Amino acid sequence: MNFTLHPYQEQTKQFIMTHPYCGLFLDCGAGKTLTTLSALQDINPHGHILVVAPKNVAKFSWANEIRKWGFQFPTVNLIVNDNGKELSPKAKKLLYEQISDSPPSMYFINREMFPKLLTNSPTYKGKPCWWFPNLVLDELQSFKSYTSNRFKLLKEIRPLCQRVIGLTGTPAPNGLLDLWAQVYAFDQGERLGRNITAYRNTFFRPTMYVQNRPVKFEPLPGAEEEIYRRISDIVISVKTPGLNLPPIIYNNIVVPMGPDEKKLYRTLLREKVLSLSPNNEIVPANAAVLQGKLSQMASGAIYVEEGSHDYIKIHENKLDALDHIVQTTGSPILVAYFYQSDLDMITKRFPDAVAFDGTGRMYDDWNAGNIPLMCIHPKSTGLGLNFQEGGHTLVWYTLSWSLEDYIQTNARLYRQGQQYPVTIHHLLSEHTIDEKILSAVEMKDMTEQRLLDALQYAIQD
Repeated sequence: MNFTLHPYQEQTKQFIMTHPYCGLFLDCGAGKTLTTLSALQDINPHGHILVVAPKNVAKFSWANEIRKWGFQFPTVNLIVNDNGKELSPKAKKLLYEQISDSPPSMYFINREMFPKLLTNSPTYKGKPCWWFPNLVLDELQSFKSYTSNRFKLLKEIRPLCQRVIGLTGTPAPNGLLDLWAQVYAFDQGERLGRNITAYRNTFFRPTMYVQNRPVKFEPLPGAEEEIYRRISDIVISVKTPGLNLPPIIYNNIVVPMGPDEKKLYRTLLREKVLSLSPNNEIVPANAAVLQGKLSQMASGAIYVEEGSHDYIKIHENKLDALDHIVQTTGSPILVAYFYQSDLDMITKRFPDAVAFDGTGRMYDDWNAGNIPLMCIHPKSTGLGLNFQEGGHTLVWYTLSWSLEDYIQTNARLYRQGQQYPVTIHHLLSEHTIDEKILSAVEMKDMTEQRLLDALQYAIQD
């Protein structure tokens, strides 16, 4: 092996080795993958290991880490072949059929395909067979929805697992209600309740009803502390004093809007209708659609109707601000966009700009410093990918309301291996919803940090 673990990683490794069912609630970029691989290498568990991760992470990130650090795990990818090409349904089915007879290996699959493992497995006495006694859930927070098919499968096969390791840097992106399904993966409801109703009744009270049904909740007095106490024995969260990461700088760039643009924006905000031409009247159906339209306008465009790819350009103010960043930054730049109109306008303005396509080739080209401007969408590239070798500047062209998207996307650059100070630019159109989105994300981060702080695992000197 050609690596040395930091002290906190050594302690995390020991936690994994002594806790067959455990969660690593560690900061993004803290080396969760490396630590988990090191622990599994020493444990040498019986049977297959299944890693469930976001698609791009499952396609090549884990395999890259194995090669990079010299681990000896036999690996099988259930998404792509050795050349990185997507497997056909027939090829995937053939791999499924070979699992039971294959020597112990580490398998990789994306979250969306996870439920199909059981439906494509052979049956014994009317029940599907499960061939993975060891389960690693990378980005555990993606299992937070107790109504999702992936959680329902997890709940079904959990009694058949001898080891479950969950990795996340954002365990409660929308609040403490997110924790129940994730903790269930470790203890099957022992600590927080056998079902979501029991969890809510014990620790929360409703704050909003719709048709006499509670739809929003807040923690009861003292509930946060009790939740943290109950899960502290199976979850580890450590500060990372040995990382010595370079500084990170957050820079809010206020982008002014012209009088005509302001008028259009205010008209839509106040009147909930906007006529751009005799044939283009925009009437948001509800408050959520209105928020989306205002966000689009703040970034320079607006879609003509829901579900359509047709948009009307409103202004180029953010493009001008991005141009200034490009001209004054001497290294490659990542740009986080949210709408397709953002991407279209950026790539038209900057001929060298490319959209990350999820391939290993582009991943390697970025990290080699060969791509001057790469656009990424938080939903597809905000999890688990290592971009720190290619640059140290990230521009949020359009912010997401999601704290998880925000933290995880920033962590593509600000993580172990980063050699330079990282700059995070927020392009905020003046007096628009942009400022409210950033404020909302920052407020959610306070709740997230309280959870991580409360679960700190003391590092021994």
